[in-house]
Amino acid sequence: GMLVAVSPSSPQPEVRGALVATQAQLLELGDCQTDIRLNEEVLRRLEALDKHLASTSALAATTATQQAELAMKQTELAASVNRRIDGMGARVTALHGALSELGDEVASAEVKVQEVTSTRRRKRQANNSDNDQESDVSAVELQTQQAEEG
Repeated sequence: GMLVAVSPSSPQPEVRGALVATQAQLLELGDCQTDIRLNEEVLRRLEALDKHLASTSALAATTATQQAELAMKQTELAASVNRRIDGMGARVTALHGALSELGDEVASAEVKVQEVTSTRRRKRQANNSDNDQESDVSAVELQTQQAEEG
């Protein structure tokens, strides 16, 4: 600012008083300009903070959306895994049924083999055959053949 030097040798006290008052107003004006600059800096910082808060808020909203999508995907995955487990359970049940049927067939074949063996044994005893060994081999062959067919 422009400072006016007031000399004490001024002949008119009113002029001297007016100059001193003007000088004081100029100093006050300088202080006001400094305050205005400080306020402008504070305002700039507040605006920057406001932008930062806005972007943080947007990021939080995005994160919440992503978490919701992730939760949905986890739910879908769990449902898919459960469906697969149910499917495997059904297959295991079907396999168990098939094995049970196969077991029944094996048991039936064993009964037939025992019947054939008993019949052969009775015939052999009746014939008093010398081919005991051949009869045993034939019975084993028949058992094997029937097991393969069954």
